[in-house]
Amino acid sequence: VQFKLAYLDDIQGNREKAIDGYMDLRKKYPDWALVLVNLSDLQSRGNPSEKRMAMSLAMEARMQAPRWWPVHLCMGNRHLEHGDLGKATEAFESVLKLAADNSEAKKRLTQISKQITNASNCD
Repeated sequence: VQFKLAYLDDIQGNREKAIDGYMDLRKKYPDWALVLVNLSDLQSRGNPSEKRMAMSLAMEARMQAPRWWPVHLCMGNRHLEHGDLGKATEAFESVLKLAADNSEAKKRLTQISKQITNASNCD
């Protein structure tokens, strides 16, 4: 129930309440990768300090559940937000190794490819 409440707060835009809910869950269930992924996604929309925290949370989630594709998607999104196209590509490719039909990872890889092509055309 507590997870659903934090998730509802998140999607309804009650950011601070959602963060509090996820942080509470993180204390109670430190090995629950889904909480870390959702908290990372939420923190990634914050200030620079929160964005750094988002990357740490994504890394922690990946260590806890390395064979679960959502942690790699989360990691790829954080790398993309930090402008590291190489690491983002690796993460999205990891998603496809675990979930070959994942449309979000495919979409992100297409975006990265276009960014690289556009950058090389400018040189």
